[in-house]
Amino acid sequence: MTNDLIIDRILRSVIPVLIVVFIGYIYGRWRKPDMSMINKLCMELLVPILIFSVLAGKNVQLAEYVTLALGVGCVILGCGLITWLLCLLFKIESKTFVPPMMFTNTGNLAFPLVLLAFGQEAMPAIVVVFIVSQFLHFSIGFYILDKDAKLINPISAPTVLATVVGIAVAVTPVEVNETILVPLDFLANTGVTLVLFALGIRMNSVSTRDLKIAVFGAIW
Repeated sequence: MTNDLIIDRILRSVIPVLIVVFIGYIYGRWRKPDMSMINKLCMELLVPILIFSVLAGKNVQLAEYVTLALGVGCVILGCGLITWLLCLLFKIESKTFVPPMMFTNTGNLAFPLVLLAFGQEAMPAIVVVFIVSQFLHFSIGFYILDKDAKLINPISAPTVLATVVGIAVAVTPVEVNETILVPLDFLANTGVTLVLFALGIRMNSVSTRDLKIAVFGAIW
């Protein structure tokens, strides 16, 4: 693939994402919607449906993604360790800086970017990345913020529950009827767009005072 084709692929993937985020940002400035309902809709319904629909597809061979899952786990934990050492060196509050450096945006940005860049066949890979990140977030991430925190109940985390059910379907002879999978896929695609739109709305809450440490973290 030539450099021109690579640049064209990047632009075709990134520009639509930026446009959706920008529209969300403008709408957020105009209407100032209550994000709590949108966040609940995404994290309690649409994203879990996306996870289940991808994992339940019989064309997904979970064994092929074990190495990816282990690699993602090592990267997340490694970033956390290095960032924690940097916090000690620069006297930065670790509870504030370590979690964002460990748990990057593997949902709002990653889902649409992967879908646009590599197509539907690459969705299982990014779902695996998201699942690993979520499990570590709900365990180690919570512990970093509060050492007395208990492991989250899967029932209270629909993404975790959807993962468990999706894997159970994937590794057993059980097949989900197409009549059920098709509407689930519709909702899953809606979730991909809505989480991106919601990201644009939340950009209105970003303060310029936080840009210094944010830029430092992004460069790092």
